[in-house]
Amino acid sequence: MYLACIAVAAIACNKEMIPSENQLDENIRTVTLTACLPDTKVSVASNGKVTWSSEDEIAVYNTDGEKFNFTVKDGAGTSNATFECSTFSGTLSDIAVYPAEWAGDSAGKIVIPEYIERSDIIPAVMASTIDGGDGNEIAPLYFNSLMFIMEFTLKDLPAYACAFKLWSQNGAQLNGSYTINSSRDALESVPEGNTGQIIYFPYKTAYGSDATVKVYAAIPAYEYTDLRIRVLDGDESVIEGTSKLIPASNFKGKGADAYITMPELNIRSMVGNSRKDFVKVEGVKWAKGNLRVWKSGTDGAGWQVGWNIYDNQWESQYLLIADDNKLLDGSSENFTLNNDLYKEGNLYTHWDYFSWGTLSRTSRVHNAPITSSVSNFEISGKVFSLPDKKGDIAKAAELSGEDRWVDVGSFQSTNSSLAGDLAFWASKGQYRLPTKNEINKLYAKNYAGAGSNYAHMQAGYYIVDGKRVNGILFTSCPSWETTKYNTTAIELSSEDMESGLFLPKIGERNKNANPASYDATTVKFFNSWGAYWSGTYGGLNEGFEDCAVHIFFTSANAMNYGYTSNPSNSISGQTILGNAIRPVYIPENERN
Repeated sequence: MYLACIAVAAIACNKEMIPSENQLDENIRTVTLTACLPDTKVSVASNGKVTWSSEDEIAVYNTDGEKFNFTVKDGAGTSNATFECSTFSGTLSDIAVYPAEWAGDSAGKIVIPEYIERSDIIPAVMASTIDGGDGNEIAPLYFNSLMFIMEFTLKDLPAYACAFKLWSQNGAQLNGSYTINSSRDALESVPEGNTGQIIYFPYKTAYGSDATVKVYAAIPAYEYTDLRIRVLDGDESVIEGTSKLIPASNFKGKGADAYITMPELNIRSMVGNSRKDFVKVEGVKWAKGNLRVWKSGTDGAGWQVGWNIYDNQWESQYLLIADDNKLLDGSSENFTLNNDLYKEGNLYTHWDYFSWGTLSRTSRVHNAPITSSVSNFEISGKVFSLPDKKGDIAKAAELSGEDRWVDVGSFQSTNSSLAGDLAFWASKGQYRLPTKNEINKLYAKNYAGAGSNYAHMQAGYYIVDGKRVNGILFTSCPSWETTKYNTTAIELSSEDMESGLFLPKIGERNKNANPASYDATTVKFFNSWGAYWSGTYGGLNEGFEDCAVHIFFTSANAMNYGYTSNPSNSISGQTILGNAIRPVYIPENERN
């Protein structure tokens, strides 16, 4: 499809200036061009007059297709400047392009990038014919606009927002390569690119109701009927509620308005409550908090009695009782979970950890786990009926429907006919344990040794009542941002908590504790070390007969990924018994 591009009336030069060509040798010479500017360039002086800046460059070609950049020699701060190139060779072609960095590698080409790092200096895309003589007498350049500029103001962006996208399926191409067909009165272009243009801004750029960020986009002149704006998260996915159609009435006469200012958009109000149940990192929708069980079941509608998700990412059972035991500050003392240490309202039926086994109190400890004859058997999102609680899982039958939600006695029974995914059972299908691959994403996409450039891992602490809660923050990062694997703990803000997945380091089980001990389970290195489990049971190809995948944080904030099969086998030398569960959210349309 051919684009009919704007023919903007050129600003007349006060005096016609004939560029000079100073002969250096047969092939290389200094060429000076005079460029008159229309009102489509974005850099505008305080008095409203459009001007060239000293940093501006234009691209000019010779007839062999070689490109040369011309820089400002005189006239910066005016609408009529001279541009010079001291290395030009050959015979001038008939096209000049501004800005030079968007000019193609051959005459008459421009290339609009798909990914643009946000900047307040946004170039208009313009071109001019070069008329006159045989290369010795050249008329001034009068630029015509190939595109117009749209200005968007975004207010109160969620902390996880990182990019603004313009998209049109049926209209003119918004990025890619264009071929310019020049004439004295107008310019045409043939698009060869894609339908979307993405402009990046840093995380937390406009967090808060008073914060704003301006986004500028160069748009090919066209009468758009389906031009949309979208806001993207770190996975470059559209954030819920932010796809909005720009009315076609904004585009008058194929872009007669060279600069269009759009109304402000409050992005947080557009998103609404769509992410109240999860935080999204590397395409995985993680729960907003760890799994918990309470004496009272009034908090969790649709859950097993007493079960729900913590309201905040930094919370856990240990943190709730820590003010009496001084554990919020990251001390490395051992902590024994006796019943009398729990605050009023809690019961000994509360655990923040889990190992594969029956959905009963034995899940609190690694006590005779059910063996598996199936390599990498996946229990995430599954509940089974067991003919024998010590039997082979291969003999168990997977349940469906309401049979999966049988009450197992408020998690106090030592015997249960159910086994499988504790989070899935407790939430009645709203959440599930993460899979092996989902746990591995946090490791492989963040760990420096993995060579990834997709995500961040930042050690840090969140201040609660003047005390620190230590943990690790994971965020997805777009492809233009450098990977960070930072084990130096920094203070994390509320914006950080919203920007990604925060896993509090809530301890590691002491390997010397009796696994069968019900009331005297010891947590070692509370809020200094920590481990989270996946929903993979069985790892024959990893060298274990029965195990779970875990991601583990040391006191130095290093991150490890591995398998644990029994109380004496652990990469850390301790018994990592899954001290926390951070479930994965299951969208309503994916539940069964």
